[in-house]
Amino acid sequence: MAPGPEAPCASGVSATVVFVVERARPEDLDAVIRLSARVFPEEYQDTFFSAMLEVAGETFLVARDIGTMRFLGFALATRSTTAEARLLLLATVPDQRGKGLGGRLLRETEARLRRKGCLGVFLEVREDNLPGIRFYHRHGYEITGSVSGFYQDGSKAVVMQKGL
Repeated sequence: MAPGPEAPCASGVSATVVFVVERARPEDLDAVIRLSARVFPEEYQDTFFSAMLEVAGETFLVARDIGTMRFLGFALATRSTTAEARLLLLATVPDQRGKGLGGRLLRETEARLRRKGCLGVFLEVREDNLPGIRFYHRHGYEITGSVSGFYQDGSKAVVMQKGL
């Protein structure tokens, strides 16, 4: 698959599939919405993801199996200030976890943010999501605080940050 002029892609190899990471397109939204509903306790409106196609642009990424074009995951980040970005969501299909796909999505998102002039990125992760906290820590993120009642169910979020 050749990348479009606005959406250069990156590729990688997990333990079982060769995949491409590229800018999300309108036709990806159904798969993004289904995966989000499957892996996140929070409910996101379909219109949120539609709006993010425009707002996030090249930092709303999807990963696909190159051979089958199967949707494997997505990452979504936006600028929060002139120099800082926020990673809103990152998810991979459960059967691809632990195979390098999430890390590749994260690194590509960070690279695109860096090219846009961002100097740092922060995110929130559920306090009880220890695998998520460990994942981000392995990728250079440090805990910088917490927010009580951050999630829809009242759960606390851990705030993590990384310089780019």
